[in-house]
Amino acid sequence: MAAMRNELLVGAKGWENVDLADFLEAMTAWAHDSHSPANPNPWRHAAALMWAGKLYE
Repeated sequence: MAAMRNELLVGAKGWENVDLADFLEAMTAWAHDSHSPANPNPWRHAAALMWAGKLYE
């Protein structure tokens, strides 16, 4: 989380979704479009959702 926050603060280079609305929309879209089951480890699943919020289009 701290690394993602720092990336965002210094310009979000490489981020597709730099505002909260787009970030949350990307998380939702990824969860909807993903055809694999959720990771049984809730922390890994949360990490995947955050990655999707950052990069998923």
